[in-house]
Formats: sequence, structure tokens, C-alpha cells
Amino acid sequence: MSCNYNVILRYFIAMVFLLVSCFLSAQERTIYGFVVDNSHKQPIPGMHVTLLRLDSTQVSVCNTVYSGTTYEDKIYDKHPSEAVFRLPVKEEGKYILRFSMIGYQTTYKNINVQFRKRWNEVWVGTFEIGEQVYKLKETSIVATKIKMVLKGDTIQYNADAFQLAEGSMLDALVEQLPGTELKNGGQIYVNGKYVEELLLNGKSFFKGDPTVALENLPAYMVNKVKVYEKAGDMSLFTNKDLGDNKYVMDVHLKKQYSIGWMANAEVGGGTEDRYMARLFGLRFTPNSRLAVFANLNNMNDNRRPGRNGDWRPSDTPTGLQTTQVGGLSYSLEKKVGKKLLKIETDNKVEHYDVDKVVNSNNVTFLSNGDLFSRSYTQSQHKQTVYKTETSINFWEDRELWKAKYSLWFDESFHYMTSDFSSFNRLGTFSSNPSELSTGNMLDSLFAPNMGNAYRQILINRQQQESVGNNDLLSNSTSIMGMTKVGKNADVLSLSASFEYQKKGNNNYNKRSLDYFSSSEIASTDYRNQCLNQPFHRHRYKISAQYHYDINENSRVYAYYTFDDDYKSDKSHLYRLDRLQGWETENTSLPLGTLPSTTDALQTAIDLRNSYDSELHEIQHTFGLRIQAGTKNKKIRIDSYLFADALKQKLDYHRNNQFYPLTRNSFLPRPDARVTMKTKAGEIELYYQMKNLSPTVTYLLDIRDDSDPLNISLGNAELHNSHTHTTELKFRRNNQKKQSNFYFYSGFRYTKNAIAMGLTYNRETGVRTIQPDNINGNYAINHIINYGQALGKKQRWRIDTHTSIFYNHNVDLVGVEGATKSIRSIVNNLYLAQSLKLDYRLSSKFNIGAKAEYNWTYATSRREDFNTIRATDFNYGLTSQVELPWKLQLSTDITQYSRRGYEDPEMNKDELIWNARLSKSCMKGNLTFMLDGFDILGNLSNVRRTLNAQGRTESYYNVIPRYAMLHVIYKLNIQPKKKK
Repeated sequence: MSCNYNVILRYFIAMVFLLVSCFLSAQERTIYGFVVDNSHKQPIPGMHVTLLRLDSTQVSVCNTVYSGTTYEDKIYDKHPSEAVFRLPVKEEGKYILRFSMIGYQTTYKNINVQFRKRWNEVWVGTFEIGEQVYKLKETSIVATKIKMVLKGDTIQYNADAFQLAEGSMLDALVEQLPGTELKNGGQIYVNGKYVEELLLNGKSFFKGDPTVALENLPAYMVNKVKVYEKAGDMSLFTNKDLGDNKYVMDVHLKKQYSIGWMANAEVGGGTEDRYMARLFGLRFTPNSRLAVFANLNNMNDNRRPGRNGDWRPSDTPTGLQTTQVGGLSYSLEKKVGKKLLKIETDNKVEHYDVDKVVNSNNVTFLSNGDLFSRSYTQSQHKQTVYKTETSINFWEDRELWKAKYSLWFDESFHYMTSDFSSFNRLGTFSSNPSELSTGNMLDSLFAPNMGNAYRQILINRQQQESVGNNDLLSNSTSIMGMTKVGKNADVLSLSASFEYQKKGNNNYNKRSLDYFSSSEIASTDYRNQCLNQPFHRHRYKISAQYHYDINENSRVYAYYTFDDDYKSDKSHLYRLDRLQGWETENTSLPLGTLPSTTDALQTAIDLRNSYDSELHEIQHTFGLRIQAGTKNKKIRIDSYLFADALKQKLDYHRNNQFYPLTRNSFLPRPDARVTMKTKAGEIELYYQMKNLSPTVTYLLDIRDDSDPLNISLGNAELHNSHTHTTELKFRRNNQKKQSNFYFYSGFRYTKNAIAMGLTYNRETGVRTIQPDNINGNYAINHIINYGQALGKKQRWRIDTHTSIFYNHNVDLVGVEGATKSIRSIVNNLYLAQSLKLDYRLSSKFNIGAKAEYNWTYATSRREDFNTIRATDFNYGLTSQVELPWKLQLSTDITQYSRRGYEDPEMNKDELIWNARLSKSCMKGNLTFMLDGFDILGNLSNVRRTLNAQGRTESYYNVIPRYAMLHVIYKLNIQPKKKK
């Protein structure tokens, strides 16, 4: 740890010198303000601004330029960026500002400049300038819809400039936004930057769950989509950039949907018993919003034909799933005198029923010959979840930045219950069984007349059946208050939170495991187990933060947090096969049956694999944040020096033995970020050092063999791991060319990485896993994204994505009986290249072509390692066209191909074709759609994982091909206009 302390000390000294230099260089006084058009309130860049004394002598002069988003405007969404002027001034007093520009009236404004201690910049206000009126001859102008507009640091997309199929939801629009990537689970990235929250008209909407808006908000309602840095609560409170910003995507609705009632309903039924129903309702007023939604379907997929043709097998949802989801969101702003109260509540109920089938091929890398396994798992899982989150905000002024104090209260409640069952078969082999496969291999392994060819290489076979249920109840309550201190509005904030969690798990399983020797069954291990795992946790945190401004560009933050976390975890395993009448798998008792008395159950407890654990952790976090920037806002440095003082006390009982453990850890975690804005684009440099302590139970000298094929051990010699991460990012957007460019280069190195070392028994196929520290793990990643509109009329667009990932993976793999485990090193190189070309003739015709190539190359210095060269590639077309009688056709067809997989059946080609035909009537309020999904019936799902211990290739069941008819009805009710 000494080397780490030296690094931290040098880092801290450098930050102090940086702060001093910033402080000394920021002595010149400056006034600044914003200029907008008095009719439509939009910024006016290029306005000539002159600072005059009262006798009309000139002091200084400048032109307005676009700035980043202001914090006052971010919360009220007046405009996403400002036209700002900055003028040097030496003395306090009264001055005159003169505004002049062709097309606008020359305007004079009186101001009074008063300096603030520790601040060299003084905001003098927002000035509205009137246009100069000219009489011109009448002309007709044909407007071209521009997809992307840049306003300072804000990217604004015009929703009407994108061609979408009838019935499209918000996710279809987001996928088409230049530079935007929509990933599974609703994660959104814009120019490689993660979007932390999705807003609706500038306000939170189902906070933390963007899928609600993405899958239920109709795209036709959207006017524009903005992407920008939204100020956090502390920055809004002070009207200063305190670094708590969030990168958000703000969806703005069209005017007709911004007040009144709106509803959108859709039902559909199809072949293969497919069905769906959807309802979305929204009510807006100037001070409130109510949204309700419900979604019912058994399609397990939200992709639509003709959108982007991205039906790659690796991204296809696994299994068959029935979904029932409903929710309600409500927000209210109420003014009480000069005070403002805000209430937001989001409520959601979900029910999922999943049926999944997985066939897997696994190879374990071992010296003197790899080992192979084949498995089949069929599982059913039913889950019901209820979530509610409520936030109450209060401050004593209508505008937060003018308030002297503010309060935030947040409450969340989460309840989940689920039931599951599964059936599994597994076979382990000493050599590759693929050459012997003539049908369903696992059926052959468990047949009474299993062939001799399989017996010669079979190490073990296992059949297992499981049922169970679990439930979870959690609650979190937090409160935070902030107040301004002194004339310079330094900020003191205090917060407290409490969390409670309770869950239980009951699992029953029967397993029959046969070990083979000399092609015969050497022994059979039969187990009938019952596992009961109650768990509860309570945790409270108290935090204090103080923000001290050195000047308008430099500040220091001091943090302290006290965190008290208590967990009680019990795991009681019962071997029911030890009871009389339960000894064999031929018993007539159904799975999940328990003895009639508690005493009988206690006689079957497996003490060696049962435990009672109490873990009490107390953590003190000390933090110092240093923020500095240049006067022109072009360079900004954000530096954190955090450290955690962690005390862990574990009381662990297992097998009638007591394992007490007390551990103290000091975990520094500094990081620094430098952001530079240039004419070419934005450059970001980042460094982080993170120290992690191992899970405390890893440090215990215990053995867990509840799973006879996977035994786990502890290791008292584990050390903390240290991970160093460096990143370089570059972003650029060009409005004229409608282009976006993103470059990323990252490097990660981990010292004392905690690896789960694997020791394999060749005779039985049993894996023994033990955590250990290992060095040498590092990864390098490069990404380049580029997109641009082509042609004078910008009807063409090209988008390309390049990714290079290199992973030097080091792990421990050994064979039982050898003196020690050996380092297994696998170098994995992954290359990905995609290209899309779209042509839009008009709003009635759009066609696109795409191609993608993914290559995996894995090597190792081990003599017996088989080099892996696997390729996945695809190419296809997408199109949207309007046919006679105003029918709209959306279709995509793609050829997917795989090469280099271990299982020959996975190396094949799949042609996927999807289509949608739609027709609207009743002025667009009623729409009929006919979908054809996987028309050729070729869709499958194959996934591959690879590390230093082995590789796995898995084949999942997917939704069958189907045809479905949809009916969509939309309703919009606006309030009557007052005379």
C-alpha cells in the first residue's frame, strides 16, 4: 500500500498547486449576461454589446456567443443554451449596456455592478431585444426538416424529421437519432455517453425506469428530443455548477399534447397463441401531470419490423415470456405564498411468467487435455413485483436558486415474490463428444442402453429437479436539507437515510449423480435437499457536505459520511434422503414435501453446509473534491480524493464451530477528470484508482460441498485488489453536415485481482473453487463511431461503428493431485465493424442497407490450447414505403451467419425476414397493422462466453414465428379556450 500512498500524496500536492494557480489567475473582474429575442425568447448569438460609463465613454466591447445550458433554465426549460456576453470591468458602479445588431433595434440598458467577495464574475441579467421590422415582398419558402440542431452543449433532435412506421413508440424514434445507441433494458448512449435519466417535458418520469416511456409513449406525440447536462439539486439551489449534473434525454411533447387529456390504446392477436394489449393515458396541466399505463403480451420482444433490421441472434430475448405490467405516475407543483412544494410519485406493478430452455456446450482448459461437458436446462419462473417511489421537495421561493434553504424527502418501497421450477441434465467427458453425436446426446446418456462409445469417455452424468419460492421486502427513506452560508452562498448540506430489507428463499431439489470408471458406473450420489435461507438487513447513513467557493471557476468540497450496515444471513440445508423412506429417488413423495414434524426435519440437517452469519460493517468516508477551470470555461478539472475507513465484524457459525472475524481496511480511491472544449470538439481525460477488499466470507477456512460437483473453499490469505483505469474520449457534432463523431480509448489494469481458482478432478469431474489473488489482468478497448448526412439535400446518411477489445485474462487452473495450480493465460481479441447506409427520398419512401462483422480470436501459450477463431457476420436491407390506398409497408430482411463454433450445428446461416403492413383512417386516430415475425422460421439464439478457464456456447429457445393483427386507437381531448 505504500506505493499507493505516494501516488495519492503527489496527486494531492498537484491539485493544491493547480488551485493556487487558478486562484491567482482569476483576479480580473468580469460581468456577464444573456441576450434573447423579446418575441420568441430564443438566444441571439453575434449581438454586439458595449459597456459604457454614464458619460457614454466606452469601457469594453464584445459579441454574444452560445454558452452551455444555464442552471436556472435547466429546471424550467426556458431554452437549452444561452447567448452570453462577457465584459471586463475594473470598478463597481452604474454603467450602460448598448446592444446592436442588424435586424434588431439598438437598445440601451442601465445596470449597477456590485462585486462579491471571492467572485470575479458578476451576473447582470437576461436582456430582451426587439426585432427591427422591415416590409418585404411576399415569398413562399419550403422548409427543410433538419434532424439535429446544436445549441451550445445541447443536442436537439426534431422528431418530425424522422420517418417512423405507424404505431411506433418512443423507442423507435430514439433508435434513429444520430449518434444514439439504445441497448437492452432501456439503456441509452449518446455519442458514447450514458444517459442517466429520461425526462418528459423537463421533468422526471418513472425515475430510474426509462423502459416505461420508451415502450408506451407514442412517437407521434413527440415534438423534439433534447440531450444535455441537467443541473443537480445543489447546482440549482445555488445557481452555480457544483458538479452534480446528470446527462439526460429530455422528451418534449407537441403543444396539443402538453395540456389536456391524451390516450393511446392497442390490441393485437395472432398465430401461435401470440397476443398483446397496451393502454397509455396522459393528462397535463401547467402544474401537474398524471400518467397511467398497462401492458400485457406474450411476445417477449419490443422490436418492430422495418426499424433497423437488428434481429441478431445474440440479442434476441431468451425463452418464452408473458408480461403483465401496469403503473401510475403523478407529479404536482403547488405554490404556497412565496414557497413552492413539489410532489412526485411513481408506482408500478409487474408480473412475469418465463419458460426457458438452454442447451450448453462447455470446454474447460486444462493442462494435458481439456475437459468437455454438455447440459440441458428447462426452467419456469413466475415473478410479481410492486414498486413505489415518492419524492417531496420544498423550498421557500418560487425559483430554487433564489431560496435560502430547501428540503428533499424520498421514500421507496419494493416487494417481490416468485416461484420457480427447473429440470437439468448434465454430462462430463474426457474428450470431445461432438464426433459421437447422432441425435440428442443427453437423451442417449440417460437411456438404459447407452452406447459404449459414450461410456468410454463419460466421467459423470447428473439429473436434477428443483422447485422453490422466494420473496423480498425492502424500504428506503431519506431526507436532505441544504442552506446557504454567508454572502457568497457557500452551501452546507446534511442528509440521513435508512434502509430495511427482508427476504426469504426456500429451495427443494433432487439430484442423482453417477460417477463412471472404466465405462461402468463406479458410484451414485443421490440427494434430496431442502434449503431455507432467511435474510434481513438494516442500514442507516448520515452525511455532511460543505461547498466553499474560491472564485467563480474554482471551489473545494469537503465530505463526510457515516455508514452503519447490519446483515443477518442464515442458510439451513436439510438432507431429506437421510430420513427413512426418503433414501432413493424412487420414493413416491413429490418434490417439496417435508416431514410431518419439526424434530424429524432437524435430524436431517446438514451441519457442514449450514451456517448462521451476522455481519456488522461501519464505514467512515472522508472526501475532498477540488474543482478548477479557466475563465473562458474551456478547460475544467474535477478531482476527487476519497478514502473509506471500513471496520467489519463477522460472527459466523458453521458445523458446530464459531468463526469470528474482525477486519479493518483503509481504502483510498482517488480520481481526476479533465475536460477541454475546443473548436474541433470536446476532449475528456479520466483516471481512477479503486481499492476493493474481498468478501469477508472468502477469508474463512471453510468448505462447502452442498453441490457435489462444485466445491468451494475459503482463503485467509487474500489481499485487497487495486484497479487502475484510464480513459480518453473525444466527441464532435457538426450541425451543417448533420454529423457526429465519437472516439474512446480505455485501459484497465488490476493488481491482486481476486480470481476464483479452479482445481479439477479428472476422475470424478468435481470442480473445487478457491478465491486467490493473481496479477496480470488487463484490458484495452477502442471505439470509433461516425455518422454523417450525405448529398446536398441530405437524403443519404451513413453510420459506422468500429470496436477493438483486447483482454489479457489470467486465472488459476489446476488438476487435483498436481503440486499446485498453474496460471492460465488467454489473450482474447475481439473486433467488431458495422456499417449502415440509409436513403430517404421523401416521407413516403426510405430504404437502408446494413452489414456487420464480429471476429473473436483467442490464443494461449499453452501447448495443448486450441486457438479459437470465431466469426459472426450479417448483412441485410430495411425499407419503409407508402403503397397505393395509403398503405404503409415496413420490412427488413437479414442474413445471419456463424463460423468457428465448437458445435458444428451452431455454424450455420439464418435468413430472418419481418414485415409490417399498416393503414390509418379517421384522420389518423385509428390504425390497423398486420405483422409477420420471422416469416421464414429461422430465428435462433446462440451465445458464447470465453475466459482463461474455458468457453461456453449456449443455445436458447426463442419466440416462434407468428403473424399478428393490431388495432390502435388514439384520443386527444384539449380544454376549451377561454374567450
